[in-house]
Amino acid sequence: MEVKGEYSYYGSYSSIDSDSTISYSSGYDYSDYYANNTGETCNKTEVMLFGAMVTPIFFALVIMFSCVGNVLVLGVLLKYENLKSLTNTFLLNLAISDLIFTFGLPFWAMDLILGWIFGNLVCKSVSFIFYIGYYSSLLFLMVMTVHRYMAIVHPLSMFWNGTQYHSIGISVFIWLLSFCAAIPHLVFNSTVTVDGRGYCDLSAPSYGNVSAFISKTSSSSPPSLLSLFATFGFLAACLDLRHTLAPRPSG
Repeated sequence: MEVKGEYSYYGSYSSIDSDSTISYSSGYDYSDYYANNTGETCNKTEVMLFGAMVTPIFFALVIMFSCVGNVLVLGVLLKYENLKSLTNTFLLNLAISDLIFTFGLPFWAMDLILGWIFGNLVCKSVSFIFYIGYYSSLLFLMVMTVHRYMAIVHPLSMFWNGTQYHSIGISVFIWLLSFCAAIPHLVFNSTVTVDGRGYCDLSAPSYGNVSAFISKTSSSSPPSLLSLFATFGFLAACLDLRHTLAPRPSG
């Protein structure tokens, strides 16, 4: 069976056969569209080589300053400071989380230079540990920001001037939350080889569209949500502080 007809706006179709094959004939002249097309593709080889050289150097500087700075912070806190206060406890945990985050950078630097050469087990382990440090650093920074805001704007608040149990409870909760957020990287990260080069990346199983969604959103959503809450929190703190410090009308 064949159905014939015309399509008058952009062109016409000549026939539709029983196999649903459409023979389309367009009356539009596309010569002007392709007139300036040279056929050359965008070559990013030089950009990729430059990034492969500069990024490991940047990582090396970050590793050096992070190790030296955070070890000094740990030494000063453990030797001279009172760890029962909320501020010092959060600083101690932040230094530890930064060191955990730094632990993964040498592997990613080598990955940029040579590709992933460490195997599947190391891929999963390094990704898991790296993201625990990443998420915990963000969370401790956020909690410290909220703590300083409460200490300045609401200095009489009992919770934010609380005991050592408060600081321990908050710290344990943050570490558990970071651990749970990093689990998808332990489960779904694996090594793949593309054009002879190894990569360590998230890869969901073939049956797991839901798993793929969870794994991808778990790596991108927490930083986005933290940035969103931090931005609105900062604006709210500024408005509240402005209202608190504003001169009151006399009489």
